[in-house]
Amino acid sequence: RRNLLDLSKEEKNHFVQALDMAKHTTHPLFVIATRRSEEILGPDGNTPQFENISIYNYFVWTHYYSVKKTFLGAGQESFEVDFSHEGPAFLTWHRYHLLRLERDMQTENGPIRRNPAGNVARPMVQRLPEPQDVAQCLEVGLFDTPPFYSNSTNSFRNTVEGYSDPSGKYDPAVRSLHNLAHLFLNGTGGQTHLSPNDPIFVLLHTFTDAVFDEWLRRYNPDISTFPLENAPIGHNRQYNMVPFWPPITNTEMFVTAPDNLGYTYEVQWP
Repeated sequence: RRNLLDLSKEEKNHFVQALDMAKHTTHPLFVIATRRSEEILGPDGNTPQFENISIYNYFVWTHYYSVKKTFLGAGQESFEVDFSHEGPAFLTWHRYHLLRLERDMQTENGPIRRNPAGNVARPMVQRLPEPQDVAQCLEVGLFDTPPFYSNSTNSFRNTVEGYSDPSGKYDPAVRSLHNLAHLFLNGTGGQTHLSPNDPIFVLLHTFTDAVFDEWLRRYNPDISTFPLENAPIGHNRQYNMVPFWPPITNTEMFVTAPDNLGYTYEVQWP
């Protein structure tokens, strides 16, 4: 995965055109339900309520689905379950989210092989993360710590997600790294359930995955460092990541990318 800043004008145009094509190409495998299960056959009970969706909009929809309120049924209160943030699966979920988009775009006539990585650590724009923030984050040696949530301290996952300061110390007033970049984007890019609608999401999370992969390379952690239990729902090691199909567990993404997933990063680490 190339550094976006090193791409030629032609290569950048190629990338933008590929995203535009994904936005306007119907996904060959999936449709989405437009009604809850009780209403899925429509008012007449015989008209399935599904719609086609583009490749890129499916990417947006899976992220929305992972954070939307959970509907338990008539007469029961809906509540929020976040399957993709504020827990150990933040990194594994978003890794597969990007990989799924790449694979969906890699058709026989597809225009792109790999997503570029937008280096948010470049000191170009005030209030974005700085290179030393990334360097500090990579010094945090524990993948995650109890309570495996957004208030974990000395947790690499919580640090790169941006709920701790770059040294790993939890501070409720801090928003750093990934979270800081989202807040800087503002608008659609700053709203969790909508953020993938902004294509910069692809660059931000590709770079976040690059940081994750560098951490895996440096520390070579045993899978036991990923909690087997006591994490939020969807975030334990052997849980399937919602809503991907076919099912895939967090364990399967807790691996170094070059050796197991077929890609490397063109990144110079601070």
